[in-house]
Formats: sequence, C-alpha cells, structure tokens
Amino acid sequence: MGHVDDKKAMEIGHMLNATYVLIGSFQFYLEQLRIDARIVNVKTSEITKTATAQGALNDIFKLQTQIIYDFLNEVG
Repeated sequence: MGHVDDKKAMEIGHMLNATYVLIGSFQFYLEQLRIDARIVNVKTSEITKTATAQGALNDIFKLQTQIIYDFLNEVG
C-alpha cells in the first residue's frame, strides 16, 4: 500500500460516508520515533483531537497504544 496524503484520506472518508478519519505522520532519527495523529471531521475538516507520542523506535507498539489511549480517553 502506498502513501496516502491528507487530501486523499479525506476523499476516502467522503466516499465511505465516514464521520471521522484518523490522519497521522511519523518521524524517526537514529533510534527515536515520534508519532503525530489527529482525528478530523470529514464533513467540516475540523480537527477534533490530536495526540503525539515519542520514544525509542523499538517501543513502536507501546507508542501506538499510547496514541490510542489518548483518543479513547477523550471520548470516554
């Protein structure tokens, strides 16, 4: 699967009649990783929630879980 930019993610969200899409990016340098994610309202393009996690590259699944919990805590 190739790269999907923000515009394409929103188009896909519209095609699927989704309410929200999860868009994100990552950066890594040496053994460090940063993940930035945001939930975007498909209809209004408003960013509803953002989350960031950073740490060691070998902790990628822990960082991913941290992002998920950040989002879940927001919705209760």
